[in-house]
Amino acid sequence: MGELAINNRDSSATGMSPFFVNHGFHPYLGTAPPYVSNNDRARDFATNLHQAHAKAQTALKKTADRMEATYNERCQDSPEYAPGD
Repeated sequence: MGELAINNRDSSATGMSPFFVNHGFHPYLGTAPPYVSNNDRARDFATNLHQAHAKAQTALKKTADRMEATYNERCQDSPEYAPGD
């Protein structure tokens, strides 16, 4: 789930997910099945899978935000140079 969440997340550098760059399409995540199953175990499995994916996406977002904040704390403007410096 973690690998899928990372590879299906759009990169800020390219604007595309690594999966899309490699394969040319986004993977089917099974979030919108074409029919409703009467099988309780199948429904539970799909629900658990969806929750795990959502949890991984949330963790990735939280990590990206924390990395951005840490970088911004340490980032400084570059010094101004005059001609001849």
